[in-house]
Amino acid sequence: MENHFISDRVARVPAHFSGRNGRIVSHIAACIVLLFVSAFSRGIHHPAGIFSNSFIFGLNFDPSFTLNVGYARVFHIGENEWPLTLSADFATPMMLSSGRNYIGEIGTMVPVYQFKKVKVVNALTVRNMRQENWAAVAYNFTLEEGILPGFYHEDFYIAAEASFAWFLFAHYAHSDKYRDTVYEDVVDGWYRSTGGKFDFGVRGGIIFLQKWGVNIRGGIRVDELFRITYSGAPVYVNFGVSYAW
Repeated sequence: MENHFISDRVARVPAHFSGRNGRIVSHIAACIVLLFVSAFSRGIHHPAGIFSNSFIFGLNFDPSFTLNVGYARVFHIGENEWPLTLSADFATPMMLSSGRNYIGEIGTMVPVYQFKKVKVVNALTVRNMRQENWAAVAYNFTLEEGILPGFYHEDFYIAAEASFAWFLFAHYAHSDKYRDTVYEDVVDGWYRSTGGKFDFGVRGGIIFLQKWGVNIRGGIRVDELFRITYSGAPVYVNFGVSYAW
């Protein structure tokens, strides 16, 4: 099965694997990473940093149906006291909620331009994803950079969204079943990743009762060559409810 998104570019195998066995190992490693990517989720904290502290509970509507919980804290920096939001989020697929399959991430959001209520917010996220299945236990590390230009009012906001996630590297520990049935001499260890994905969409949110917020985001997902033949979920929709103080 050809993997248009990750393929051999993302799941590199050691140089001494060659020929048919090398291709088998490469594609299986790619499929393991792909299962991570299908479960992409993120906390959709309010980008404008209105509240000092906030908790968020969210649901990711894609094939993974991911539950997300997170916390954000806002610090005011510089002479203009622009809000810097630091956040931490944890997510797990509802169908694989054993605790062995999860996504953990830390992120920052800060306005880099402002004209009245119009702002451009920069978002940076470092993400670690773990998955365990019959073939291997795998960890994938990702760095994502995005911009959120939009209209930010005290009670609501609406913004465009554009981001790129760069797959940095992954670690695989293969199972005995994998060695017995697929490739006996497979080597555990770190694999270099060179692929990525773009997200293009919109997000918005509203604050009510002064402390509660609802956030939603959605859009399309393409690979690093702007091909919409993304092998995970080509669209994404996230819904989150937050409580702040």
